[in-house]
Amino acid sequence: MPGNWNDGKIRHYKRDILRDYCLACATLDEQFERFRASGTLSFSIMQGVMGDQFNKGLLWRLKDTAHHLFGGGGNSTAGEALDWAIGFLFHECAIILEASYQLQKYYPSAGAMLMRAEGRNISSNPEALELVRRFLFDQATDTRETLAKMVERASGMLTAINRLFCHYLAGEADNRPLARLVYDREELLRSVFKELYPYFMRAVFGDAPEKGLLEAAWSLFESGRRPKAERAARKALEVNPNCREAQELLDKMAAMG
Repeated sequence: MPGNWNDGKIRHYKRDILRDYCLACATLDEQFERFRASGTLSFSIMQGVMGDQFNKGLLWRLKDTAHHLFGGGGNSTAGEALDWAIGFLFHECAIILEASYQLQKYYPSAGAMLMRAEGRNISSNPEALELVRRFLFDQATDTRETLAKMVERASGMLTAINRLFCHYLAGEADNRPLARLVYDREELLRSVFKELYPYFMRAVFGDAPEKGLLEAAWSLFESGRRPKAERAARKALEVNPNCREAQELLDKMAAMG
């Protein structure tokens, strides 16, 4: 991690990389489920999350941020592994994108072209034409099978990254920007981490889940969103009625009128 970063900047980067990963993961999960159900991917959606060198998509920016955050040496093992895994995921998805484009654009149009040629009796050697058609069909089948393997490999990488985030963000209960993200985007995080979500919460906040709610409440209060800050503080008290800091924040807001 670059040595000239202060703790506040690092905390924001940790929040940002988790947020961007969850947004990218949610899109990829949706597309992978679509492929399992129908055998197709949306090229436009995959292209949107990937982008290109002139207009980087969410996953591309995530890869760059991870390398910037973890690539300076002196990182935790989990951070170094995250850098590797996110980079691997990016390049795997680039191959998936190309394979999905082949299936969507080239094979159907080539097959239709050959069918039209056969219908017009352009070919003087129908057996040779059939061999070519069979070759194209086999290539399409191979591509689908290869794509299925890549989708499962990328899906497995998402699960691995989920686990790495649990290790990398362990003990970050005092990270106010992170706590605010967890509070604001709970539904997103639950959809990404799935059965690992309780483990993620324990890793970050330990045995004091009200700590995350309290930090989120302070973040909301400091940004001038007092009604939401009050709800977060009251939720912290619901989790732990003995949370003195949450009651103090509520008293402070009440005194302000």
